[in-house]
This record gives sequence, C-alpha cells and structure tokens, in this order.
Amino acid sequence: MNQSSQTATTSTQKFPVSNFVYDCITLMHAKLQGIEALNKYEQDARQGGHDRFLQVIQKIRQQDTECVKELEQILASNIKGQ
Repeated sequence: MNQSSQTATTSTQKFPVSNFVYDCITLMHAKLQGIEALNKYEQDARQGGHDRFLQVIQKIRQQDTECVKELEQILASNIKGQ
C-alpha cells in the first residue's frame, strides 16, 4: 500500500495513529506477551529438569527481547519524525 492510500485508509477509519505505529505497537505487545509466557515455561522446565528445553526457552527469550528493543527504537525514531 502506498503512503497516500495508507493515509486515506487511516483518515477514513479515523484512527488516531498510522497503520505503521499501530502495527509496531501490536507486534511489541505480542512479543512481550510471549516473553511473559516464556517465564512460566522456564519455571516448568527448571522444575522438571528439562535442561535442553530450558536452553531453547532462554534462546527464544533473548531473541524476542532483542526484537522488542529494535521495535522500540524504530517506533521512537519514527514518532519523533512525525
């Protein structure tokens, strides 16, 4: 979708933020919910002695945390530019 049609869509729907801002925030929210769930899974893995599973959970959390930080930076730099 080009910028003019995105603006038209946003204006027609009367959203207070652009599709980009909404998408960025929604993706961050989903990743943060996933990180929260990973905390529970990590606890279960520790209690069950599932070391390999625990390693995978920690790897996923690290990757998701890095993605959230990147999204935060992208959002911040694009909001400042508006």
